[in-house]
Amino acid sequence: MRQERQGNPEGSAGAAGGLAGHERAAAAPASVLVVSSDPGWRGSVRGALGRLEARASYADSLGAAMVAMANEQAAFDLAVVDIDLPDGRGLDLVAAAHRMGTGVVMAARAPALDDAVAALRSGATDLLGASEADE
Repeated sequence: MRQERQGNPEGSAGAAGGLAGHERAAAAPASVLVVSSDPGWRGSVRGALGRLEARASYADSLGAAMVAMANEQAAFDLAVVDIDLPDGRGLDLVAAAHRMGTGVVMAARAPALDDAVAALRSGATDLLGASEADE
């Protein structure tokens, strides 16, 4: 969805410009947990999240992600999880994420139809191919 901001008819930022800036400043940045064993992919996601001004945490395994999610101080809005992790399947994280109110987007280098079906059935919102996450 694209939103367009209407300009102030007087030609200055005025109250409308100040309000728009205030709303952005007052909103808390999204908190995202990125789970992947691929440091290059994590770096690509880090760049994208930085442009979105999201607060991000990173885990390189299923175990590290479970620890991060169990941390009472960490409440994630979204988890972007690689399907294949060194110590298990990323799909195993979806149920725990949902119990905590965290949305999940799965990612895979070359997603197979079975992976897509399993991700969506487990409660993930979407499945990204690695090239989509790199953009």
